[in-house]
Amino acid sequence: MLHVKLKFLSFGLIVACADSDLSEPKLSDFDDTAVPDTEDTQQPEGTQEPEDTQEPEDTQELEDTQEPEDTQEPEDTQEPEDTQEPEDTSDFNTEERTVSSDAWGYIDVPVQIKSGDSTALVTVLGNNRVALLWLEDPSGNQVVTGSDWTSSGYTLSDGFYTNSAYESVFNWPIRDVDPAIYPGLWNFVFYSWDSSGNPATNEMFEATIQRKKDSDFTAGTVKVVLYYAQGVQNNSDVVSAITEAITVWEDIWSPMGLTLQYRFVNSTIPSTMYSPYYGASEYENLASQTDNDEVIVVIGEEISGAEWLLGMAGSVPGTPAVASRAVSAISWLNAAGIDGDFDSIDIRILGETFAHEVGHYLGLYHPIEQDWSTQDSLDDTPICSGQSTCESVLGSNLMFPYAVCDSTDCIPQNEITTDQNAVMHRYTGTR
Repeated sequence: MLHVKLKFLSFGLIVACADSDLSEPKLSDFDDTAVPDTEDTQQPEGTQEPEDTQEPEDTQELEDTQEPEDTQEPEDTQEPEDTQEPEDTSDFNTEERTVSSDAWGYIDVPVQIKSGDSTALVTVLGNNRVALLWLEDPSGNQVVTGSDWTSSGYTLSDGFYTNSAYESVFNWPIRDVDPAIYPGLWNFVFYSWDSSGNPATNEMFEATIQRKKDSDFTAGTVKVVLYYAQGVQNNSDVVSAITEAITVWEDIWSPMGLTLQYRFVNSTIPSTMYSPYYGASEYENLASQTDNDEVIVVIGEEISGAEWLLGMAGSVPGTPAVASRAVSAISWLNAAGIDGDFDSIDIRILGETFAHEVGHYLGLYHPIEQDWSTQDSLDDTPICSGQSTCESVLGSNLMFPYAVCDSTDCIPQNEITTDQNAVMHRYTGTR
């Protein structure tokens, strides 16, 4: 599903359209032996593990196990204290490992949830298509199953769908109504298949597991790295508008208990940015230069293949791990409008675009898609059908698929519901 933001010209008037899918994805079921190829049925949205993950050789028993000539026991026979597993005291943990598919294409990613852990995010990368089938709790119960959602008419996670970048990202829990994680061994079960649609058997994949401890889902900080594409940093008018737009973004998030912590970095990404949905090795390189709990936003002139868009997120949710889709892209040029200059409305819409696209990255969908039937899975975003009705009841929501405008202005889109806020706080990268 393409998570984007558009801007049109209509009868000479600038109409900003926030994040519209060009057409709706066809949602279809998984079964236990195959996962559907959704590349052709969905519109695009917009660390590596060391190879040797085996125990070091020196942990094996010595070959010579015979007693020495002096058979007396040493005086101190107690085990050293440091052989115990160190206490997990960090509030954010990242583990990287290599996993493999079995003879049927299934990939088990067991995750040891420890005391105090509140959410977990798993990213799986490989050379074949991959998607989450289900999540098992320590008792072996399936707490969420992809097939329950892919044909439901409701949106929950892109992790249930395939993509051409051969990546899958899944965060749990997503909503405040989802079963909480608790200490024990949880199993994230993925499925992979090759270009012919056959199970990708005995293939290696890189898995990144991230866990956070968070006892308060009402306050949190999101760390963002804002990368300037080539030349942006040299345009003082654009830099000034971006600075003002970030203030708009902060004003939207602040009442929700979300604090934005950000920094700017210059990059060699071309001004016509790569599509985040399809991914790029250059984006993966950016991710390798950031901390593993930072969200990446690239700001350039336009997005390749979607030059009319204001913004695009790589996936819902996005990953803080090193991956080719670990970014959101923002077009300052389209935000500025046909005259190329920023007025107050342009700056406000740019700020809403930042908040909107990173909202996707933290796990939020449009409350209603533009087929006027596919809805998010949150209880407090009103159910609607038809463009006029949906504009009336949802048009001011931050995640509405486009901006509602007349000849003089656009409705501010700064509202976030309680359930939407809960999703953003449960994203593992929100701390």
